[in-house]
Amino acid sequence: MDFTDDLWRNGVIGVFAGPTQSWFNSFATGGTITRVIQNNIIYRVHTFITGIGTLTVNRQFNVEYLVVAGGGGGGGGFQGGGGGAGGYLNSSTPVTTRTYTITVGAGGNGERVGGGTVTNGSDSVIQDIVTAIGGGRGGSENPNTTPNSGGSGGGGTWFNDAALLGGANTAGQGFAGGNGGVFSPYGNNNFVGGGGGGSSSVGSNGVDNTHPTPGGTGTSNSYSGTATIYAAGGNGALRSSNSNGTSASANTGSGGNAGGNGTSGASFGGNGGSGIVIVRYQIGVIAQ
Repeated sequence: MDFTDDLWRNGVIGVFAGPTQSWFNSFATGGTITRVIQNNIIYRVHTFITGIGTLTVNRQFNVEYLVVAGGGGGGGGFQGGGGGAGGYLNSSTPVTTRTYTITVGAGGNGERVGGGTVTNGSDSVIQDIVTAIGGGRGGSENPNTTPNSGGSGGGGTWFNDAALLGGANTAGQGFAGGNGGVFSPYGNNNFVGGGGGGSSSVGSNGVDNTHPTPGGTGTSNSYSGTATIYAAGGNGALRSSNSNGTSASANTGSGGNAGGNGTSGASFGGNGGSGIVIVRYQIGVIAQ
């Protein structure tokens, strides 16, 4: 099908007010539907922000998608590594007449000393098209928890007299987490967690008393109509910071920030941000 010709036949190019709602629905329904104008192109946008939904496609055409998984939880205890960002996927694909199940991944839980172990984020999926892998959890000391791989890897930490390496990434979806470490003089409060990996760069290694240890950078996308940073890595924590990690914002897929506490060893890590799925396609242009 020549999509541009179809738009001309239906009076969309240069005359946006012409088509009826039923004509717009003849493309697809599902999620929260908005119209966004960028660079004089009019897009119909389907946004999914939680749980499981459906995208019902009523004809064959091409769509662009943004799929971001849930970010990993941040570590804690004496010092933790930042949570890895959820996998970030942004591309285009043909769709056909059918219903696609859409899954939005939840963010992972941050470390809760005595009340639950830090977890990976959950996957976000467009059925039979693409799966973004949840972000890896950050490592913790007390309880001793290793960082995990994921869309982006969780940041490492330090325990049992050894630095833990950051978790590995999933190729094409993000970057590895930074390593945990110790700086001179050895001991006392001079232990530090690594930053979680982000969608655009690796997490920083914990190599000095800089607090927090930066997580990897995220990626800006404006499919929603507003430029938003998605899938940034969570920050690693210094043992002497004596603070809990903060949680990532919902629907960003960013990793949770780690906590550190050299006095009690009982800091909490922040939760990872939930993911998001956005599908968009062109429905018209504004004539110049």
